[in-house]
Amino acid sequence: MPPEVLELPEDLAKLDAWLDDERFFTPFRDKYHQCLGRPSVPAETYLRMTALKYQYGLSDRHLCALVSDRISWRQIFRIPWNKPVPHPSSLSKIRQRLDASGSDHMAELNAHLVCKAQEERLLKNRNKVRLTESAERLVTEYDVMIGNPPDKELLVPGVREHIQRTGRVPQATATDRGFWAPANERALKEMGVQKVSLPFKGKRSRRRAEHERRPWFRRLQRWRAGQEGTISELKRRYGLDRTLYRGLNGCRRWVGGAIWGYNLNRIAKLI
Repeated sequence: MPPEVLELPEDLAKLDAWLDDERFFTPFRDKYHQCLGRPSVPAETYLRMTALKYQYGLSDRHLCALVSDRISWRQIFRIPWNKPVPHPSSLSKIRQRLDASGSDHMAELNAHLVCKAQEERLLKNRNKVRLTESAERLVTEYDVMIGNPPDKELLVPGVREHIQRTGRVPQATATDRGFWAPANERALKEMGVQKVSLPFKGKRSRRRAEHERRPWFRRLQRWRAGQEGTISELKRRYGLDRTLYRGLNGCRRWVGGAIWGYNLNRIAKLI
């Protein structure tokens, strides 16, 4: 048989090599019987076929027909050229058995995939940075958090840290609607913040809409929009978009250095 017939396209060759990991298949082998009843498709073959089924948006019938016509696909699915291709009904029955086991087999499969991607350093660690800015456009406090915690959980701690560092309660606070929570609005007012420009998230009542149309509320929102410029400058000029230091502590040092440089330039313009 000519070697060209067995040669895989580059993307499929990479997929074939990447899936050659026992961890993808071991957890599924005990979830359907391979001896009783109709002979079942091996777990490795089933999961490899499932991968290409979703990758190319194929039905079971179309997938099996393509495998019958392509020797290279038989190679990926570990189906010898002289053996029959699984029938579409077999794939359907396996899914039913896996679903009947009560476990989310696709979630387990994706968990192993993410773990392998992490081991091979294919995933970049993403950290979230919280910034609090004064009326003079100075960053008064910041924090770096692992992952992507909800914005609404960051507002109150940020304002508290701002008060601790500056020694005064801000007269006004403005955020985007991602920080909205009734508890946040109440907490800021209890701290002594006189004007809280925190857009409601969801369908507004008539009373809420009138509140957010007040001149002071809209003025604070316009000021808040200017913070996007601060974030853009920190990323573009001071390297805040990507840290070159390793680990969470290294990331915090990098962010601190970027904000230090930014604040120094702001102060130079203010004095």
